[in-house]
Amino acid sequence: MLARSAPGSVCACPFPPPSLQVHNNNSSRFGKWCSVHFDDVGHISTCKVQSYLLEKSRVVAPGAGERNYHIFYSMLAGATAEERSTFGLLASVADYAYTSEGPADADGINDAEEWATTVNKLDTLGFSLEQQTQVFKLLSGVLLMGNIKFVDGDKDTQKASDPAVLSRVAELFKVGPQQLESALTSRKVSSGRGSSYTVPLTLSQCVDLRDALAKAIYANLFDWVVNRLNVFMQMSAVRSADDDDDEDELFVGLLDVFGFEARRATLPFCCAQPQSSPLLSSGSTAPPIYRLQIAAHPLSHRPTRTVPHSHSNTSWLLIFCHPRTEFRVQLS
Repeated sequence: MLARSAPGSVCACPFPPPSLQVHNNNSSRFGKWCSVHFDDVGHISTCKVQSYLLEKSRVVAPGAGERNYHIFYSMLAGATAEERSTFGLLASVADYAYTSEGPADADGINDAEEWATTVNKLDTLGFSLEQQTQVFKLLSGVLLMGNIKFVDGDKDTQKASDPAVLSRVAELFKVGPQQLESALTSRKVSSGRGSSYTVPLTLSQCVDLRDALAKAIYANLFDWVVNRLNVFMQMSAVRSADDDDDEDELFVGLLDVFGFEARRATLPFCCAQPQSSPLLSSGSTAPPIYRLQIAAHPLSHRPTRTVPHSHSNTSWLLIFCHPRTEFRVQLS
């Protein structure tokens, strides 16, 4: 069971975060450490995945000419009529604010087939039908969050312009409509004397809070799926009684944190890029990690060949080394 599950779990998360962006039509948009562990005779014993730097901003604001995460499009293209009703889906990606701006299709990707593959992976990795239903309801709710608009209410307050949309999102999240509306249009402030009062939010604050909530739910759901995957792999592992020390295990690991393209310096890009740049080069002028690996290969008498690659030195120099940059990111 584990050997059959491992390729589909470690190499590709069953809840697929990839998306279409201008450089790649199937970019993962998150970093990950994947390790496949083996027993003493070379059989797979367990697998582990740890994710980093999920691009949450894409959930609410994909770049120009780019798609949101593929899971939204595959769910809308492949779900049956019964599933669409259960998940509360609208007719098409054009009906959602978070997916209506970018292209509906991606070259080389069949969204309906991707949906079938996703459901098959979830089945294989032990996700129950109830768990799958809750995952897809939350995804549907996240997608519909962008359709919640705000208008002026009473006494300088904001309210949802379409109560039906608000109620639909609230139902998917299993909260009351009034509770959700209050959370999106006001905040509680503590006076420091044991009392608190409610402050209404402005229109722009309501929009920012709505998007922040959508990103947070998506990110937490993604982390839950990855954690659930790891739990399943551990439960399915065939390990000896004294095989408890990870440091003594035989494993093959892959650290995937590359893929930050030369692009317009948006805030999410600038926040993520510095965290990966030290891994690509130790300092602004040091050779990239690829060259270091190629240089080490002759020591093991292995044949090598030159592989063209790009680097992030330009971004690294812009953010950290130029004396007149408009801002600086300080790494702790």
